[in-house]
Order: sequence, then C-alpha cells, then structure tokens
Amino acid sequence: MMRSVNKGMTSRLALLLAILGVALAILGGRWSLIGTYGTDVPEWDQWDAEGAHLLAPWKTGGKLLPGFFLPHNEHRVVLTKILNFAVTATNGQWDQQLLATINAFLPAFLAASLLLWSWQYLGRFPTLLMLPMVIMAWAGPLAWQNVLAGFHSQQFFLLLTSFWAIALLLTAEYPSRNWWLGSACAVLALGTMGSGFFAAATVAALLILRALLERDWLISRWPTVALCIAVVAVGWFSRVSIPWHESLRAQTFRDFAMSILESLRWPASGWWWALASWLPFAVLSISRISTKRTPSAAAWVVVGLGGWVLLQYVATAIMRGAGGLPPSPRYTDTVLLGLVVNALALGVLFREADGGLRTRIALASMVWAVAFLSLTGLRTKELLGGELAWIPPYRVEALANTRDYLVTRNPAFLERSRIPYPNVENFRAHLQRSALHDLFPASIRRPLHVLDEARPGPFIASGHNEARSVAGVRTDAPGLPAGFPRLGPEVTWGSAGIMAKGAWTSVPLKGGAGNLRFEVAGTWSRPNVRLELRSAQTNELLATVLPADPRKTGWQPAFVPCPSGFFVVVATDESDDGWIAFSSPRVEALASGLARRATANGQGFFWAGLACTLAAFALLSFTREPKPETTP
Repeated sequence: MMRSVNKGMTSRLALLLAILGVALAILGGRWSLIGTYGTDVPEWDQWDAEGAHLLAPWKTGGKLLPGFFLPHNEHRVVLTKILNFAVTATNGQWDQQLLATINAFLPAFLAASLLLWSWQYLGRFPTLLMLPMVIMAWAGPLAWQNVLAGFHSQQFFLLLTSFWAIALLLTAEYPSRNWWLGSACAVLALGTMGSGFFAAATVAALLILRALLERDWLISRWPTVALCIAVVAVGWFSRVSIPWHESLRAQTFRDFAMSILESLRWPASGWWWALASWLPFAVLSISRISTKRTPSAAAWVVVGLGGWVLLQYVATAIMRGAGGLPPSPRYTDTVLLGLVVNALALGVLFREADGGLRTRIALASMVWAVAFLSLTGLRTKELLGGELAWIPPYRVEALANTRDYLVTRNPAFLERSRIPYPNVENFRAHLQRSALHDLFPASIRRPLHVLDEARPGPFIASGHNEARSVAGVRTDAPGLPAGFPRLGPEVTWGSAGIMAKGAWTSVPLKGGAGNLRFEVAGTWSRPNVRLELRSAQTNELLATVLPADPRKTGWQPAFVPCPSGFFVVVATDESDDGWIAFSSPRVEALASGLARRATANGQGFFWAGLACTLAAFALLSFTREPKPETTP
C-alpha cells in the first residue's frame, strides 16, 4: 500500500515538474526572441485599438467602456483590450515589450493545459510524446508575429477559451462545476476574435451527432446545446464586415482551396505532409464515429478540437485567402494546435488499442513525432538563420524616426520608409494626441529636463541649435569624434575633442520609482571616464551608468535604477584619449524594467525549463500509468 502511494506521489511530482519545465522553456524561448527582435514602441493595430479607443479617452475623461467592445477589423478583441489596458494603467507606460512579455504566459498555459488533459485521459506514453512537441511549437519563432506583438494575445485567448470550452462541454453535464467553466469559456471566446463562436458551434454539432448515434442521449444534454446555439447566434449576428479588406478574401475557388491546403501541409511544401499530418485525426474520426463502438470521452474531445481547427482553416481561407498563400505567422499558432491535436489523436488510438496493434501505433506515433520535430525544427532554423534579420534594423529605424519627430515636430522624419504604422498622416495624428505622451514608453517619451550648471568642464552640448534639422547623421556634431553619427536631433553632451578635463553636473532632478534610460556612447573601457548619479544633497554616489556592452563605442541604451530622492547627473572625463557622450535620461516604469530584464535573460529560463523537462521525462518514464477517464 505504501509503495503504491509513493508511486502515485512520484507520478504527480513528475507531472508537475514536466509542466513547470515546459512553461519555463516556452517563457524563456519567447522572452529571448522578444529581447532580440522586440521593441517597447507600440505598433500598427495598437495605435487605433488601444491608443485612440482606450488610452486617450481614459486620460481625457471620456467614455472608456464602449472602447472595449468596438470592433477591430472583423473582430471584437475584448479580452486583449482588457489585458493591455490593465497592464498599461498599472504600469503607467504603454510598453509593447512588457505586453509581449506577459503574453508569453498564454502559450505556456495552453501547453500546460494540453499536458494535463493528455495525462488525465491518455496516460503516460502520449504525454511523454507531447513534451518535446509543445516546446518546439511554442518556445520558438514559428509564429513570430504573435511572439513579438503586444496586441496579438487574442490568438491565444481564442485557442485557450476554445480548447477548454470543447474539452469541458463535451464531457461535463449540467449543472456541474466543469459545465459552468466550459460555458464561461464558450462565452468568453466571443471576446477573442471573429471566429470565437466556432467552439460553441463545434460542441453543438458533436452533441447532436452523438444523439443520433446514441438514442435519447441528447435529453440530458439539452442545456449544453441550448447554450451553444445561443452563443453561435450572438457570434453570428455580431459579425463585422470590412469593405477595405475585400481584396484580402479568396477571390476564386482555387484561392480558397490552396489556402486550406497550405494550412494542412505547413510547415512542409508537399502534399504528403498534408495527408500524413492529418491522417491520425481522420483515422480516429472515421473509426470511432462510423462504427457501432461508442467513442470515449477523449475521442469526442479530440474530434471536436480537430473539427474546430479545420473550421478555422476554412474561415481563414475565406477571409484572408487571396492568392492561396501559406498561412501568415499570426495564424500559425492555430496550425500548430492542429498538429498537436493529431498527436492527441494518435494518443487516443494508442490508449484504446490492444496487443500488437498498440505496439504498431506506438511506433507510428514516434515516427510521426520525429517528422513533426524535424519539419518544425527546419522551419525554426530558416527563421533564425536569416528570415527575421530585417526586424532589428526596421525596429531601430522606426524608433528613431518616431523619437526624432517627437523631439522636433518635423513631419519629414515620419515620411521616411520605416515607421510603426502603415499610414504617415494617421500616425502623425496619433502622435499629436497629448493625452498619450505621458504614457509613451521609455524609448520615445519626453526626457527629463537636464541643464548644466554652467560649471567649466570638458562636455559640450549638441543639438540645441540644430534640433529642427532633418539630417539624421552629422559628422560635425560638437562633443563627438569626427565622422561619428549623432543621435539624430536629440540633445546630447559629449567630451570628444575637448581639451579641458573635469566634470559636468546637471541641475538637481527629482527621483521616483522605476529606472532611468540614457542613450550613451564612448570609450567606456578607458579609465577616468564615467557617468554617475549622485545625491543632490550629499554628493554620495548612487549609481554608475554603464551600457550593456562597455566595449562598444556606438550609441546604445544604458539603464540604472531611479534614485528615490533628489539627484544630479555627473559626467567626468579626466582621460588623455577617452571620451563619452550621453543624452538626457528618460524614465522607465518599474514593470517595464522587469520585462526588459526577463527578456535579456530569456535563454537562462529556456535552458532551466529544458533541464526540468528532461528530468521529468526520465521520472515519468518509470511512473505508474494514471487510470484513464471514461465516457461520462
């Protein structure tokens, strides 16, 4: 008896370790990508859906509530708006990097949900097979738009609410707790995307089908069917049509068919993967529904999830199928869930098979998993090997153009090729909303008012008289070496080419919570050059400002904790051949700083998660099989 209890505890601890490991790996992988390719500047959809409809009314005392329910294109992204508004209001800054960092918890929760469900209904072998698959699916850049964009949480809100609505409503009876939870998920799905009612439609269709297979069975499930029909009705009649998106719709039947085929065979390009990847779902559906054998609870759920994914393919083909192209990265997470559902289908077939058939299914499952990992691994390598190389320079230039416009109000900066919005005039209108200025992230918000105290020293200001120049690079900027690029029209102080030695001191500044962000350049590795924060009252050293890589001389950000009291910025150059330059500091909110540090250490979280997952894999390999759930 004691041995059985110990095995049960080991099994549960191993499962918890596996979930922890997968969650850490997904968080770390996505945070590392955000740290490499992300930005804190809001982009594209955020300026309309968040800035114009939520944040501006909130700051000006306007009507806030209607903004949460306004349609965004064809969707009502209520949950995304609630999350992003809550984060911004709490943080005090509108920071896309922070939003993307928080969004990373959603795929981690989805992966944990899939593992828990697999362990409960399918047992050890299918769950072990799932571990590397969910990490490969959601820890990397396969759906990179949803990783980097702070506004794209609606994709995972859709996946999460739909998964739990289908998993719970197909197995729970009214009025159990699981039924109420599933019902809540079905309703919440309406606030994710335009296709949010598909989960309710899937549940209703399968319950009616099951009633046809099992006479009188529907009598006990009529509350579920009634709820789902009501959700579908609300979703259908609240649809939004966008005339200017007509060109994105499938224009011909070929566009429609090819769009579905591209989703079925992603990430490969051949027909064979479309057949092989969805064969497990097809076999499960046909073998369980077309025979007299009563499908298990797990079989109904997997059939429901697969059917839901296929409905998403159809909807995407209709609304975004022009040209019959492969799925956009923003829709890839749905495709990945479809592949994981097929792995679950193999798990159901394995669990319900006997003898030699079970062994053959186990071998087929491992071959299928290897194919999945190989194809997604190759696609990950392609993305990290060059396809995403355009993002950092684009983000750097878009940030610089936005900041330079805010410094100078010169529209010529926005007429350059790279800005974080598709239309120059509309973007300029967004930037002119004074209500948003206090919410801007650290990279583009107004700097602190720093002026020197007219003490003689080796630093000279650059940018006072040229602040309205549109020339982004100058070689004659005071305080910088000849040929060194200046920081656009930003006011900076530098010591290059100045014969005098000594220190420069700012006026006293009032501290607060969060961090200070400086843009700095210079020979930081040389002795006798430094940038410091000192107490305005006692001259006590409070912090030393250093860039992330002191070996580099080019412009780069440097962060230090913001002092609590009054302080001064002190720049010192007592070297013979060194120099430094710096901008006025900008305040970075506390949560924004936490997100920045998390993304900077993403690889550490990833490897820690991978170690936990491997340890859990070893433990689970020798634990007792859980008793599978049966048909309710």
